[in-house]
Amino acid sequence: MAEISFSVKIISDTFDEFLTDSEASATKFLRYIAKNINTPSGEKIDLSEYKVLVARQLLVDNLKVQEITSKNAQEITEESSLEGIGVGSGYHILFVKPPKVLSKLELEIEDRKILVEKQIFKVGRADSNRGINPDLDLTFFLGSNAKNVSRELFSFIEEQGEWRIELNKKAHSPVYLDKRPLSSGKHVLPAESSIYIGAKGNAVLKINTKLSS
Repeated sequence: MAEISFSVKIISDTFDEFLTDSEASATKFLRYIAKNINTPSGEKIDLSEYKVLVARQLLVDNLKVQEITSKNAQEITEESSLEGIGVGSGYHILFVKPPKVLSKLELEIEDRKILVEKQIFKVGRADSNRGINPDLDLTFFLGSNAKNVSRELFSFIEEQGEWRIELNKKAHSPVYLDKRPLSSGKHVLPAESSIYIGAKGNAVLKINTKLSS
């Protein structure tokens, strides 16, 4: 059985309407919208804190979802047009603000440091053909060992300020939390730890973790 992840939000059926050319710069126009849209609380929208979703008609007369298209995984550059990211007449642009974590998790891979600020942070190898886009793509770090590591490997999960690591049920690659082999279920992360990917004593990659408030 395939794993799915989704969220539900009840929204008002009243939207601010904007009109522009379909070839307008997506980045510039999204900034314009963020600056001019009226939020219920009156706060200004900082696009860096939001995900942008593009959707067709959300509800039809019989209250069934017709079609929702997410462009969240697509990189939006200065050259991207609104049409290029899937916006058409009558479509909706939704600004979604993911919940912030209560404590932060820092990863260190080789000389690179990565700050995890999402409650669910997936680690693995990207595969566009299968629609697999982990938050941390290990392909670059693994080099020639990439094919020996599962595409959907494990996830870091924050629950009420406590970080855990969970091995994907489909993962075939050995993963060790410090010196213990990672088994099914969620495992609490210590304040500092090391995650080893690969056979015991012959890891192909090491990820150091550190928790901070």
